[in-house]
Amino acid sequence: MKYNLMWKNKIKSSTIYLMMIILGLLFLFPFIIMVLGSLQNKSYFSGSPSNWMPDKITLENFKVIMRDGYIGKWFLNSMIISIIPVLTSVILCTLLGYIFAKKNFWGKNVIFWMFLSMIMVPSQMLVMPNYILFDKLNWINTYKVFLIPNLWDITGFFLMRQFMLSVPDSLIEAAKLDGASEFQTFWRVIVPLSKQPMATISIFSFIGHYNNLFYPLIFTTDAKMYPMSVGIASLMTQNASFSLQMAGAVLNFLPTLIIFVSMQKYFTQGMATSGLKD
Repeated sequence: MKYNLMWKNKIKSSTIYLMMIILGLLFLFPFIIMVLGSLQNKSYFSGSPSNWMPDKITLENFKVIMRDGYIGKWFLNSMIISIIPVLTSVILCTLLGYIFAKKNFWGKNVIFWMFLSMIMVPSQMLVMPNYILFDKLNWINTYKVFLIPNLWDITGFFLMRQFMLSVPDSLIEAAKLDGASEFQTFWRVIVPLSKQPMATISIFSFIGHYNNLFYPLIFTTDAKMYPMSVGIASLMTQNASFSLQMAGAVLNFLPTLIIFVSMQKYFTQGMATSGLKD
């Protein structure tokens, strides 16, 4: 009886692992096609798997992108408009989340719902008003058009507030009894407890800003101000080669892959709050 139960558990586990492997391969197929396509010289995509393997591996597509584009400048632009908003968003969202979760002041709920109402309006509807405003401020083709409006993120603020609600008030009270000031309580108690949600917000924010194509395409007209997403897309309009497009996709994908792999521990843990009890 015990042997049969162990055998059934092994079959069940093996079946689950097999299904996970199959699903993983299905999700990996687009990336496999992207990498293989970038290493060959084809002007169109072939749906037959037999044609996916390159007859001759070549790095010519990457050389073309490096030669014909401002790849270094584009990469620098992408880093600037991605990393700085991540840093400011994490700091401001953590601070605001703490204030709105643990502090009481007049109009708190009204202000909170006013913030949330801003994400209920489709961002595409604000493109023209924003363009007119940014043009009047002479922000077009400058870093200001990306950095100042993205100093903080409402979604990140909401997530941090929800996390702060789960932090026991007893920890904050204990810090105050020990003589800690408001800033010391926030910096030495709240921030260390918030590392996981802060890392999660950082990952989502970086990927969102780095891969953004719509707004940089509208608010930049100078090729030297393009981020990677727009710069490589502009090269694709000049050359419709499938292999060149895949090479551009690989170059654009690498930074987000590195960020995700290096921070996957925090990403998978997400908003976990295990061990916190009031």
